[in-house]
Amino acid sequence: MLAVNVAEVLGARLREAHSVIHEMASFQVSARIALVLLKLGEKGGTPVGEGIKINLKLTHEEIGRMVGTSRQSVTTVLNSFKQDGSVIFKGRGIDVIYPAKLAYWIS
Repeated sequence: MLAVNVAEVLGARLREAHSVIHEMASFQVSARIALVLLKLGEKGGTPVGEGIKINLKLTHEEIGRMVGTSRQSVTTVLNSFKQDGSVIFKGRGIDVIYPAKLAYWIS
């Protein structure tokens, strides 16, 4: 029974790693950041109207590490998201994301 549980966990981690590698090779930086924000919203966000409140505070550097780019690139992309209305900032952190608008950046 333990072996089956370990195999399931390892399989899930392998699928996630494969997905990350595929995203890094296939998508531009803006799409990768949008995908990360959407995943964070799905895993730990709270629905708020048409948006999702993100309950996790990440620095631009941490997001950059997650998508394989620099902090400066993350700042530039997040500013574009802000101007587009895809995200709302509260202080220095991302407060709410709008999945429908972020999907535009992925295509």
